[in-house]
Amino acid sequence: MLKSMTGFGRCENVTDEYKISVEMKAVNHRYLDLNIKMPKKFNYFEASIRTLLKKYIQRGKVDLFINYEDYTEGNLCLKYNQALAAEYMGYFEKMAAEFNIQNDVKVSTLAKFPEILTMEQAPDDEEHLWEILSGALEEAAVNFVESRGVEGENLRKDLLGKLDYMTELVDFVEERSPQILAEYRAKLEEKVKELLGGAAIDEGRIAAEVTIYADKICVDEETVRLRSHIDNTRKELLSGESVGRKLDFIAQEMNREANTILSKSSDLSVSDKAIALRQRLRRSGNRFRILSRPYHTGTLKNQGERIMNQQGILVVVSGFSGAGKGTLMKELLRRYDNYALSISATTRQPREGEVDGEDYFFVTREQFQQMIEDKQLVEYASM
Repeated sequence: MLKSMTGFGRCENVTDEYKISVEMKAVNHRYLDLNIKMPKKFNYFEASIRTLLKKYIQRGKVDLFINYEDYTEGNLCLKYNQALAAEYMGYFEKMAAEFNIQNDVKVSTLAKFPEILTMEQAPDDEEHLWEILSGALEEAAVNFVESRGVEGENLRKDLLGKLDYMTELVDFVEERSPQILAEYRAKLEEKVKELLGGAAIDEGRIAAEVTIYADKICVDEETVRLRSHIDNTRKELLSGESVGRKLDFIAQEMNREANTILSKSSDLSVSDKAIALRQRLRRSGNRFRILSRPYHTGTLKNQGERIMNQQGILVVVSGFSGAGKGTLMKELLRRYDNYALSISATTRQPREGEVDGEDYFFVTREQFQQMIEDKQLVEYASM
């Protein structure tokens, strides 16, 4: 079963002694980032909680909330501080001898002195408490995994529908290609007749021109590869295995084929279909990443190699923080379909609303230094 990277699970465990409620939610993240909020009383169990949850969760940014109510507040015990009482009595006897007075301290009087008798909470049975807590954690984790499965199934259906639409776009491009050649030949013959008047037309020359034009706009290889990628994607989605990383790669290859079709096209309708295909691939790519895609620093390196191997113009926009670089980039991407934004890596913490892998690659200083040593960055700077 495909599983989404987002999920939610909850469980409440109630006994005569305790009420423990566990709630957990997760979003996509490159590794397991477990943030636990729980009463201080449970700090002793933190390592056991993390070990238990790792059986159910491999990666994702997970927030875990544990609430606790104790119904044994009346379970108090009286503690007698014998050492302190003996110290009190020692001083009383010393005072009686020193001042030659009678030591008339009674037991009831001594018991009233501070810290001689104290009321304390009876110590919890940690094994029993962990049994209740672990049961709630297990059930919440099971519910969490089930919710990820439900969302993963919904994503699978949505993606299969998008693949059907992409297939229709490829069908249109294939059907339209012969028509474009026929229309080009007709226009060419009409122009030649207009120029030559009543003179005979050299059919061989016309055929040669049409052949040259057909070679320029031919997208047979691209449509064949697109069909193959669509079929592979559908096969992976139906396999039910963890496929996020593989599908993300296939989506990049499909986007490359769509870009090639767009660059070769001289027909408005084919260009429209190629643009629609790119837009659909962009939306599908986000869903592929939600399904599952293990992260490692090589991802940045591979992306950089793919970008540098493609022909194009690299434009660097620089400015102080808050100058408006992000706003400018968003407007350019909105207006022009042939623009792409290179995503930078940074060691700073994400700001509110920023998404890892979309706004920046948020890495640690150690990872950033390793990327420099491995020559994975086009340029870098220390602030």
